[in-house]
Amino acid sequence: METIIVDDMAFDPEAGALRRRLLIEDGSEDERDFGRMLAEARSVARPKAVFRPVLVEPAGPDRVLLEGVAFSSRVLAVNLEGRGRALAFALTSGREIETWAEAYASDALLSYWCDAILEAALLCARERFDAVVTGTMGFEKFSTMSPGSLEDWPISEQGPLFALLGDTQAAVGIRLTDSLLMLPRKSVSGLLFAVEERFESCQLCPREDCPNRRLPYESGLMERKFAKGPRGAYASRERGKRAP
Repeated sequence: METIIVDDMAFDPEAGALRRRLLIEDGSEDERDFGRMLAEARSVARPKAVFRPVLVEPAGPDRVLLEGVAFSSRVLAVNLEGRGRALAFALTSGREIETWAEAYASDALLSYWCDAILEAALLCARERFDAVVTGTMGFEKFSTMSPGSLEDWPISEQGPLFALLGDTQAAVGIRLTDSLLMLPRKSVSGLLFAVEERFESCQLCPREDCPNRRLPYESGLMERKFAKGPRGAYASRERGKRAP
């Protein structure tokens, strides 16, 4: 299946919400400086996304094949059980806005503001990507998993994921470092799949101070839903018809 690029993303964040997040007072000199920086960022930002529909094949309780590429994760295998397809994806705020932010790196306050603007550009990419998935792929309800978000699915799985996506650097400017981190820094990769009930890796992570938490930690969920054996949902679920 072919790789799809989404690079027509307008970056127009809500300035008031960003100022409130950064505790910038209305009418202050900081507000004027931040407004100037945000205008610069709007003019250069080019958030992007790349994704590829992939066929899902079960390969055991802890493994799954996507277009013949093996991934090792019990949680992923459970989440993809009965799914005929998923989406491999990568999103980025873009090299353009990250290059712009480098000019402010020597000033701690302005660099902090830049980081918030870069996060807003990544959020723009995510919202546009979600809209494309909803509008064109037939996934009305979906969840995602990213390599490195759980001990069960380590960062080493970035390699196979990017193998599925092809030349992401040429497509959208994302490259993997030798340590399997992504550049630009504000980038996200993972697998997206249809669900009946929302799942987030946050539900399995007890870390209390995570600024990006999307759902509360659910103690015991790993044992109830993902454990092998007679008590685990993996062993006892009925195999229904394949989801999209």
